[in-house]
Amino acid sequence: MRNLIKKISWLLILIFAPIAGQSQSFFKFVDSETKKSVSRYDAEVIRNGYLNFAFIGKKDSDVYFLQPIDRDYNPKPEDAFFLSIDKQNYYPVWIEVDLKSKDTLLVQLEPDPNYRGEEKGLFYSWCGIPVMQKYYSKPFRQWDEIPEQTSKEIKLEMEHRLGKEAFSKVYISNAHIFETDRMTELGIPHNYPPGTISYRICFSFSDPEKGISQFTADGVFMRDGSVIKAPLLPQYELWKSTQENSWNVLSIEEIKIKALDEFGKSILEKDPSFQVYSRGNTFTWVFSQDLGRSPNGATLIKEIHYDAFSGEILAVFNDKRMIFYD
Repeated sequence: MRNLIKKISWLLILIFAPIAGQSQSFFKFVDSETKKSVSRYDAEVIRNGYLNFAFIGKKDSDVYFLQPIDRDYNPKPEDAFFLSIDKQNYYPVWIEVDLKSKDTLLVQLEPDPNYRGEEKGLFYSWCGIPVMQKYYSKPFRQWDEIPEQTSKEIKLEMEHRLGKEAFSKVYISNAHIFETDRMTELGIPHNYPPGTISYRICFSFSDPEKGISQFTADGVFMRDGSVIKAPLLPQYELWKSTQENSWNVLSIEEIKIKALDEFGKSILEKDPSFQVYSRGNTFTWVFSQDLGRSPNGATLIKEIHYDAFSGEILAVFNDKRMIFYD
């Protein structure tokens, strides 16, 4: 118990103590359109563009720096520090800051018009934010934030895969830049050759009227546009119908009517998920139903995959899964 109390006490010191040897720099965050204060944000201070340095904590209407992981590090004259904010409903912020300044810096957050959050009754997915102990990958969400030729090559690749019409519906919901040499310097395992830069991009589309708040698939690309990891999305060249090329899917309500008619009320106990069915190169609405437990404690689950365009049943799976609850 004493050790636990000591750990908690030390954690509180880390959270509330300002950076040793630094002026207490303050920031205020506001919505650029409404000019109202933004009370919840994801803000950090990054050293030299790639090293985690400090978090930002809230104090009344302003915020102050939190203690970095390396509490004993003393900034050098050549160090540069950047305020980074990567919040879902605002475009990322990346601005150089002066730690010695005593002024309050007003940071205006620009709303992301493509932002979609979780909504009751609608399917939602996103691909999360990469978190590493030391390395910080620079966030971006607009094509003009990466080299023009890189942007052009990635967009051409995606258009070839999805078709122009489908790709026009896609937006970047989250993206980060990874520098191989920086990761090597910090001992982070990777499979990339020296001097390379990669881009992890989360592609999303939204169709609330059909029951999709947001569907997301992530891909990884190199600077020349080559694909390291292809986003899991149906590919255009295997499709022929106008409905599929335009991603004109059946709505969640239409699929529910089919499922009710074919499997009864019990199949509607859970809302269906929206997935990619790679074997059929299509989107599917997937219903999941718990059927009980096996003698060894595994949960018995039935999954029904409906083609999101035709409404045809593509697959019915009966699985045993070990599910652990906290």
